[in-house]
Amino acid sequence: MAASMHDDILLDTDLTGNLPTNDYAVMAEGLEDVYAPVVATDRSLTGKLHVHRLLSAGNPEVFRDYHYILILTRAELIQLVGDLGKTLYFMPHYRDEGAGFASYRYKVLFESLTNVRNIDPMTDHWQATIYLRDNSDGDIG
Repeated sequence: MAASMHDDILLDTDLTGNLPTNDYAVMAEGLEDVYAPVVATDRSLTGKLHVHRLLSAGNPEVFRDYHYILILTRAELIQLVGDLGKTLYFMPHYRDEGAGFASYRYKVLFESLTNVRNIDPMTDHWQATIYLRDNSDGDIG
């Protein structure tokens, strides 16, 4: 089976078998992958630009971060608030569930939960934006 788009992401502090267990619905227009090199710049007193970057084999190291707009129940929202600031196991919306899970499972830092709003006061559905930062070299803990 080939990798394909899914309407959900998997995100959890623990694994059940090989998978994170919490499943969150994703809005299609809310998908955003962010590719970010580690770069710091400053200027000398003469105005010369100094660029400092993390390199791997002479090339800039690029990390992949994720921003998603999720549709949540109140219980899922409470679960996400409890996971803020933690390093989590993550499977993105674009994955091959038939392939080896390790190739589509990542470690991320759950950086922030923003723009939380109730979609309809008559229902238990919320919309929120989450920001996940690549932590592929970090430890779960």
